[in-house]
Amino acid sequence: MLSPEFLDLLVLAQDAASDAAAKTGDGQGSGGSAGSLFMPLIAIFLIFYVLIIRPEGKKRKEREKKINTLQKGAQVVTTGGIMGTVRKVGDKDVVVEVDKKSNTRLTFVKTAIFEVLSDEALAAAAAAEKAKEEEPAGHDSGEDR
Repeated sequence: MLSPEFLDLLVLAQDAASDAAAKTGDGQGSGGSAGSLFMPLIAIFLIFYVLIIRPEGKKRKEREKKINTLQKGAQVVTTGGIMGTVRKVGDKDVVVEVDKKSNTRLTFVKTAIFEVLSDEALAAAAAAEKAKEEEPAGHDSGEDR
């Protein structure tokens, strides 16, 4: 059911279109202006498609491709933010080792894998962790007061 506000807006748009047609002396009445009312909507949809829908579709396909080609030893991040190493890949599930010291392994469905980390991302994460470990306790971030 259409809301009253939408119906009011529709009536106002029709009135404006008929007024514009009457001022220009168009003999077609409001029939010719109906097409001109839809042109901005079509343009907005095309812009929306090009800027939002199409790039998201590409990202989704790329992610699905990475997950379907997942192999043992790959570094992954789950949708819950858990990072680990893939130890076993099944048809619908993946076993991820999250702690090497205690040999903690968790089983996830493949759709729970958010990202397969690249070598560059792994190097950046390792450098950040190493820098955090080397920073002395109680040391400010370089600002003297």
